[in-house]
Amino acid sequence: LMLNVTLRSITKELSYLAEAIISAALNHAWQEMRASFDLDLVTKCEENFCVLALGKLGASELNYSSDIDLIAVLDDHWVSQEDKKSVADIIEAVLKKFLSDLTEYTKDGFVYRVDFNLRPYGSVGELFSSQNALIQYYLESASAWEIQALIKARPVAGCWPIGFDVVYEAYHKARTRFSLEEYKTYIKSSRKEAIRRSGLSVTSGLDIKNGEGGIRDIEFLVQGIQVASSDESTSNVRATLDALSMLSDKKILKKKHSKGLRDCYLFYRRLEHMLQLHQDRQTHALPKQERQLSVLSKRMLGNSATKSDLMKEIEACSKNVMSIRDMYFEKGDENE
Repeated sequence: LMLNVTLRSITKELSYLAEAIISAALNHAWQEMRASFDLDLVTKCEENFCVLALGKLGASELNYSSDIDLIAVLDDHWVSQEDKKSVADIIEAVLKKFLSDLTEYTKDGFVYRVDFNLRPYGSVGELFSSQNALIQYYLESASAWEIQALIKARPVAGCWPIGFDVVYEAYHKARTRFSLEEYKTYIKSSRKEAIRRSGLSVTSGLDIKNGEGGIRDIEFLVQGIQVASSDESTSNVRATLDALSMLSDKKILKKKHSKGLRDCYLFYRRLEHMLQLHQDRQTHALPKQERQLSVLSKRMLGNSATKSDLMKEIEACSKNVMSIRDMYFEKGDENE
């Protein structure tokens, strides 16, 4: 952040580190199961199991203090009726150990906050899904936001080919379940609710992620364009910055709007990192104390910067993002 390293490089490196740790934790869990269950059955389960990442990790744009959003899937075509319960017991035991190793607090802290709530039916659903059941869920039952979230999905541990097959089958077939207008309606309503919950807009100095004109508005705008585009290849790009470049190259977004959103996204994400490094926790809220806000301003804009300078930058980004967002969602394709 301070040594001429790009934000994209930092978020990629943090994501690569998370992948390695997730893979190691999963391998460790499988090793432990070998002492408790039938060895052949454990081996078969391991060979047909995959962990998918969504959100920031799925897009390889992880923060210093991001949650990691995961979904577990098993290709169970080989499972007999007789072995069905034993296989379920093995997978549940693996995931319990896996989650414990990643999330349990120790004297040295914890590794990651792990969220499995993006799985089918959320917190009330099964902790893992069969490959066919997961695909069928997206084709028949998933809401618009769940399909939109799949844009960023990819395998990060276990059998990657299974993960790629699931993502392709689920997303590319399910994306046409909703029309452009339905996706727009969903995004506008979900953003309205998120802004209401955040309480204040970005320019009020509280939430740079969920507030109006903030990070979420950029991400939802980009994802909305991707998922509703008639050009299926637009959905093959997961990271927001990469997607902005691609949409500009394909003339789906005007270059000036792509650049404006990119500049604001880089500014917000850098600010987000600064906040989380300073407070050593996941936060998107600007500090309320004058001194802390002054220090943050200097870190972001230089030693001569004031709180007023920082707020002007945030206000300019917020207005620009809202203008482009409204141009697309209220009037349709901006190039029309």
